[in-house]
Order: sequence, then structure tokens, then C-alpha cells
Amino acid sequence: MKEAGISLIPQLPIQWREPWYPINDQAHQQGIQEELQREIGPLHPLWNTNPVVFAKRCDCDDVGVYLADGRFAIVHLVWHGHIDQFPDRYPATRLFDSLAAFQQAVDSDVIDWGSDE
Repeated sequence: MKEAGISLIPQLPIQWREPWYPINDQAHQQGIQEELQREIGPLHPLWNTNPVVFAKRCDCDDVGVYLADGRFAIVHLVWHGHIDQFPDRYPATRLFDSLAAFQQAVDSDVIDWGSDE
């Protein structure tokens, strides 16, 4: 999902609910994408998966990520601009085998957020 060195934001059929929102601004996405790339090293589960950021939680540093093999992830970025001292564990990552499983995580976060609208 790259074109001329930039990541294209995947448009996915997800029912967005707070605290999650899709990232539609290319500059915003690119800044988060670059941080993700700085934090992922060879020992991390996302290494060599070509992750592309497409969503963000408004209340924390969690981002939704699409992987080249069709899986999805929620990644909690640590925002220190380099690979962590525990590179296999951070940034913390939850993997999902399908869009439906990712949607369930978004729906579950609505409950944590305190809104079940």
C-alpha cells in the first residue's frame, strides 16, 4: 500500500465509534506511520509485515494497522522515536486475523470508553 514512497490509507468498511476514528488526512497518517516504522525492529511481531496505519483512538496512543497479509493490528505506540529496550514486546500489539475480529475490538473499546450508543 505504498505509492511513490508514501503509504496509502486503506479505506475499510468499519463501523467507527468513539473512541476510534479513521485517519483521512495523509500528513497526519504519514507522521504516525513514520513513528511506527521507527519503533518496529527485527524482533517485533510486525517486522516485515508492511504495516499501514489507518485509524487512531482519540484517548490514547493506540492505532489501527493493516498488514500486507490481510491481518489487522492495534498497536500502542510509545512515541520515543526508536526501537524499545524490549523490542519483542513494545510497541504493544494485538493481532487480528480478520476485519470482523478488528471490528469486535473497536466495538469492545466503546464499552471501555463508556459510550454504548
